[in-house]
Amino acid sequence: LRALSRDRATVAIDDVLGRTLTGTLDAVGSDWVDVGEHPTDAPRRAENVVATRTVPFAAIIAVVTL
Repeated sequence: LRALSRDRATVAIDDVLGRTLTGTLDAVGSDWVDVGEHPTDAPRRAENVVATRTVPFAAIIAVVTL
């Protein structure tokens, strides 16, 4: 996950609530990730970010690069 964050890769994260978050991993901690949500066809820029969420690892089902 840290490599994906460093590369600024666009990802989709499926969580235990049934949501799929799409965006860029802004930070990766020991048991959480911060996701800057933005459309998959737009770069991670302030004007494209619609939300920033912190997701605990325990809530993540899958992370897929887009």
